[in-house]
Amino acid sequence: MHQAAASRPSMRRGFTLIEMAIVLSIAGIIMAGIWAAGSAAHRSHNVNRTIDQLRGIVENIRGRYSANAILPAENYTVFTQTLAQADVFPAETKLSPATAPPACATCYFANPWSAGDAGALCGGGAICVSAINAFAPSVARYSFRIILRNLPGDACIAVASQLSAIWDDIGLVAMGIDTADNNVPGIIYAAPQMPDVLAADCDPANPNHLYFAFRLQAS
Repeated sequence: MHQAAASRPSMRRGFTLIEMAIVLSIAGIIMAGIWAAGSAAHRSHNVNRTIDQLRGIVENIRGRYSANAILPAENYTVFTQTLAQADVFPAETKLSPATAPPACATCYFANPWSAGDAGALCGGGAICVSAINAFAPSVARYSFRIILRNLPGDACIAVASQLSAIWDDIGLVAMGIDTADNNVPGIIYAAPQMPDVLAADCDPANPNHLYFAFRLQAS
């Protein structure tokens, strides 16, 4: 007599806790790598944008004033507003009046890291320009100063390092770094002594303000 074989339950086994932990760890490493690569690419993009914005501002100021070889004796707030009315700043740096800091009338200009804040030295914006000799070495009314405000430490290092590498090409004569909103930065470098790496000067824990002095004449 043929006896039917007893049915056997299928032997299906799930993940053990150790296997799940290994899979999650690998996934975490992959995601961390993707995030780090994306963050580095985003930072590099913002740094390049900032350099391009500065070049545009510098070229526009020179185009407006270099024929006279002299600048108006105007401080950060006044000169920034003068340039704003002359449409000197790149379009992508302009904030709408609705999102501008309350203290700023026309100088609401943003860099990739900051839109500025009320009560700032230049009237509220994060990009400010002065025709006054605010820090040495420069010649009053024959050079101008640009501030980039509220940069994080890594952006401070990257922007300052790139500009220090091309200082002569863009007519940069001095650079300063500070975490306070002052006319005179705490650390000042004169070209060509500007360091390539500024890790010791840029504060990783606080917003950094970068000051740049440019020649009015391109060379």
